[in-house]
Amino acid sequence: FRNELYPDKRINLALFTSLSNNQKIFDILKEKERFLGIANAEMIVSLQHALIGINRAFYNQSAYKMKTQNITQEAVYCLSPHNQIKDAMEYFGLKNCRSALLIFLDAGDQEIQEVKEVLGSLGAREMELEDLVKVSDFEKIRNVFKLSES
Repeated sequence: FRNELYPDKRINLALFTSLSNNQKIFDILKEKERFLGIANAEMIVSLQHALIGINRAFYNQSAYKMKTQNITQEAVYCLSPHNQIKDAMEYFGLKNCRSALLIFLDAGDQEIQEVKEVLGSLGAREMELEDLVKVSDFEKIRNVFKLSES
């Protein structure tokens, strides 16, 4: 995605399912220079939700107003309605991610391809971003965002 607010940043998102070892995936990705974060895709409402969270993290970083220790945590924190970092990481981070994850990178096509190959070798299966709503758990989302049925 072209980032109009931060033209020097290029946001690439990748959606993966069939996860087997989230910690190993995170350990591999954090070594990438332009890694922005991993979110529990079950808790993401839409691509717009993800992009808003990432842009907010960029803003917080540029304004020196980050609430977390790094941009990786800030991107996940900015997806959450919670003011507590611990709660945001619990719901939107890797801890409770069981079936799908969304990866954020500020990288070029070659780096994205490398990440996809590594995750594929770990058994993760890439999905189209348009299928994000298929993995979203709207019951959990309703509870976390405190939305009512009406």
